[in-house]
Amino acid sequence: MKKLIFWAVLLYPVTYLIERFVGLSIFSTYKELIMVGYNFIYSWWDWLLITGITYYVCRNISEIKYDTQEEIRNNRFVYEMERWQNTPYVPPLLFFYLTNPPQSYSNNAAKAVNNRFYQTVVNYFRDRVFINAFYNSPNPQNRPDFWQVIGALDIFKTILAFSLALGWFSAVTLSSPNNWFSGWERFSIPPIFYLSMYFVMKVQAYAEMSYSTLDEILLNYFGQHDPRITWRELLQDQDRGHIVLSAWQAEREKRQRYTFIVRNMPVPEYISQYTNPSLAPYPYPSQQLPDWVDQMELYYQDKQKEWQAVPAENRPGSNNVIEFKKKTRKPS
Repeated sequence: MKKLIFWAVLLYPVTYLIERFVGLSIFSTYKELIMVGYNFIYSWWDWLLITGITYYVCRNISEIKYDTQEEIRNNRFVYEMERWQNTPYVPPLLFFYLTNPPQSYSNNAAKAVNNRFYQTVVNYFRDRVFINAFYNSPNPQNRPDFWQVIGALDIFKTILAFSLALGWFSAVTLSSPNNWFSGWERFSIPPIFYLSMYFVMKVQAYAEMSYSTLDEILLNYFGQHDPRITWRELLQDQDRGHIVLSAWQAEREKRQRYTFIVRNMPVPEYISQYTNPSLAPYPYPSQQLPDWVDQMELYYQDKQKEWQAVPAENRPGSNNVIEFKKKTRKPS
């Protein structure tokens, strides 16, 4: 719009000079075009204003969907970690994220390079992987309801937006539909359209983040529901631990390259400096294995035998910590 106004103003003296000294009637034609434009704006100024405001307030409406997906993903991750905490197994969702580093839902380049969810995943893994805890159940707790994962406040805002949009639209339409075209009510179209799109974006986010969608992804990846992967299998001397490290390094390099691009900096062939604060740290607290890993495996075997002899309903959980010596040894 600024460029259009600039050229419209500039062409006025230019066409005048051309007509004055060259003899072409270009200035008269240009004035006629200006009058046509003026009459059009004068006749349709209200709808031009409504259209412009609607475009402005809704230009980034899709970010509402992406931000909602981010929030649901974070909440769901926390719930999954909690429901597996009294078992000897790695939450399948955690392992999936460690080997398939999650990306930003948004297409915004700045949000993509600054998204910290994978960093959160790795930090949780670091805090847990070298801890030996008593566990008295081979099965995770039940999943929370999906609406609990979404959050009561978010659901309330979605319902409120829908109610306001539908309520006002119905009131005006039932009163006099012509008011949408000639009454002052037509100026409420931008907020009504925004609230409607807000509701649509929220519903789309809920649908795409459903448990059924997640279960299908995990089933295709693992080939089974709730695979039992022990924490020992994810230590850095194991094949799955190597996968975790490889995925971390690949994500680290890719994120840093994108960072250079977003900051309009030259991208080197080999990455030697990692400047993005959103990069995940090294997945393990140490590059050496703790000395109690063998005891960890023996304890797990003993618990398996115990579970086989105890009915499932009589298996209590526990958050106690096993006190092993904190010596270290190099991976074999």
